[in-house]
Amino acid sequence: MAECVVYTDSKSKSQLAKLGLVEDHLMQAVYVGLSAWAECTPDHPVTYPGTRAWGEAIASLAGLLKPLGWQRADRANQPLIINKRGSIAITISTGNEDTGKPGGDPTTKAKKGPKTAEAIARNCGWLFPEMEQDANERRMKPNMATWILLVYRDEPQGQVRCELSLPISLDEDNRIDGWSERIILSSGPLGAPRVMAPEGGGEPPKTPEIKIEIKRRA
Repeated sequence: MAECVVYTDSKSKSQLAKLGLVEDHLMQAVYVGLSAWAECTPDHPVTYPGTRAWGEAIASLAGLLKPLGWQRADRANQPLIINKRGSIAITISTGNEDTGKPGGDPTTKAKKGPKTAEAIARNCGWLFPEMEQDANERRMKPNMATWILLVYRDEPQGQVRCELSLPISLDEDNRIDGWSERIILSSGPLGAPRVMAPEGGGEPPKTPEIKIEIKRRA
């Protein structure tokens, strides 16, 4: 397997720009998800806070990127946000404790299904080359790379860590465990300020810091 390329600091921002993205949009979507998670209580079903955070983060990122020409799509219940050219797709997933650490070995927390396996195969430049059906599908569809916005909520440290990474392998439990590129995003405290983006998209303006303490309800 090829060595993973890890981007940090200014190189992260430069690499995001090549994808038509800015870090503020990604982080704002993450914090929308965190706010949704924080509104849940112990009386909610145990899986609901994570599901709600994931759904709200997807919706937020889609809304932020639509003015830039990106569109929401679903492939067999896999939510994607796809750029205008159809060359880049983004989805969101919870990662492990190594998420956002340049020297870490991140994996997804949840097992992935067949559509994620297909996306990973396409990221690697192949699916099932011996199959005529695959050859026809590859001719009809653009060579779309699927990136994952990995999010890890470190409650003991009061920190959220994130990265936008390109997956290339699954482990035996169907969790993503290999990446060709990792773009490390700025980490922040769970109560970090949120910056609202303008309606027209692009880089958000510099606004006064608004402290939002994100804690689960009792």
